[in-house]
Amino acid sequence: MGNKLDTPKKSAMLIDIDGTLVIKDTDTPIQATVDLVKKTAHKHKIILTTFRKEKKRKETIALLRKLDIPFDMLVMRPKTYNGDVDPAIYKAAVLQAYCKSMMFG
Repeated sequence: MGNKLDTPKKSAMLIDIDGTLVIKDTDTPIQATVDLVKKTAHKHKIILTTFRKEKKRKETIALLRKLDIPFDMLVMRPKTYNGDVDPAIYKAAVLQAYCKSMMFG
């Protein structure tokens, strides 16, 4: 989906889907957060994270499109996840890896 700009986005927003963009288990949008993402997507790379299973990727993308939520990257729960890492720690590692990639290419 993403956004096209003449200049690259230098900052990123890492946003969780469930409980932040939508109400968990109902997929009802949390409008204040959705509006914030829409307002700032032209300035920031939008990285969405979720612990939904990878096999739900198409369904998740369809929901994001239906709600008109812009994003540059969607990070799903790894296929190899076996409950050994807290979801919050995993999401922090995703952000750290993104930051390193931006600094060191």
